[in-house]
Amino acid sequence: VINKFNLVEFYEVENNEKAQEALVEDTNFEIDEEGTIRINTDIKTGWFHSEEDEELCKALSKDITNDFVVKLDEINKRLKSEEAKQYRIFIEDRYNQNIKDLEKSEEKLKVFREKNRQIETSPALLLEEQRLNRDVDVQSGLFITLQNENELAKIEEVETSIIFNILDPPEAPIERSYPKRKLSVIFSIIL
Repeated sequence: VINKFNLVEFYEVENNEKAQEALVEDTNFEIDEEGTIRINTDIKTGWFHSEEDEELCKALSKDITNDFVVKLDEINKRLKSEEAKQYRIFIEDRYNQNIKDLEKSEEKLKVFREKNRQIETSPALLLEEQRLNRDVDVQSGLFITLQNENELAKIEEVETSIIFNILDPPEAPIERSYPKRKLSVIFSIIL
């Protein structure tokens, strides 16, 4: 922002750090309870200035605010995209692990049934078969859940481009905010 709008020259300061300090004085960021971010940039004119200087400050206030909004949107999209990607990778890894676990459970059940064809007379073998069936059922249920989550994560990763809505686009100030001419006149009369 400092370089883009040549604020070192505008503020008539010696370096970017001083320009940043001046810009911080002229800018206000607020976040309300709902998470709405309000950005207000109010570039001030000097005490005695032309109409052209006043219009320049109004336009600069609008342009800087708009630049903040654009940059905030870019950062927000990048962070949300990275978050969605990490979630997708986690679900994908878990999904792939579950496929292996399900295959192992099914294989154990298959081997058990091949070795134990006459299990009706053995309570221990019946319990073992129930345990193996239950394991297959759990892995199958998990498989379905992870399959759905995997697809949703892929969709979410693509949809992260719509993250933030601009409720009110930046506008140039209508009225001057500084200097307060009425106060200046009153103080000059008093003095």
